[in-house]
Amino acid sequence: MRACLFTGLQLAHLWKQLGGSSWSMIFSKRKLLQDIQALARLQYQVYRPMLQRIYFYVYSKIKESV
Repeated sequence: MRACLFTGLQLAHLWKQLGGSSWSMIFSKRKLLQDIQALARLQYQVYRPMLQRIYFYVYSKIKESV
């Protein structure tokens, strides 16, 4: 929990250093959430094949041991 709060403080500080204001952050919240969701989808698309290979490998090892 502390790590999340600390990260939020660091991001707010970085936002200010890059010229962002509190008002622009509040009013651009929807755009920010859309960007975060797009990144999450991209990350899922990148890692999904790897996770499927791991799943099938573990499944095959379990099946062999039975």
